Amino acid sequence: MQALKGYVECTYKCHVKTKTGLATLLDTSMCHYEKCDNTKAVSMLRSFIHLAEKMKVCKQISADEADYMVREAKKIIDQIEAN
Repeated sequence: MQALKGYVECTYKCHVKTKTGLATLLDTSMCHYEKCDNTKAVSMLRSFIHLAEKMKVCKQISADEADYMVREAKKIIDQIEAN
C-alpha cells in the first residue's frame, strides 16, 4: 500500500485535487488496516479504485496509469482478504 501511495504522490502527474483524493483514500485505508479493521480498509481501497476509474473516464489520468493503480489496489485487497 505504501508503494502505491508513493507512486500516487511522487511519480504520478495529475491535477493536485485528484492526487490528494487518491492519496487520502490510501491513507485512510492504511489507518484502518493498522487498526485491524480489514473491512473498512478494503472499502477505502474499493473507493480508491472507483475514483481512479472515474478519473480515467474523465481523462484526468491516462488509461495506463489508472489501470496500473487499479491493478495494484486489487492485489492489496486480495492480500488483505487472504489474511
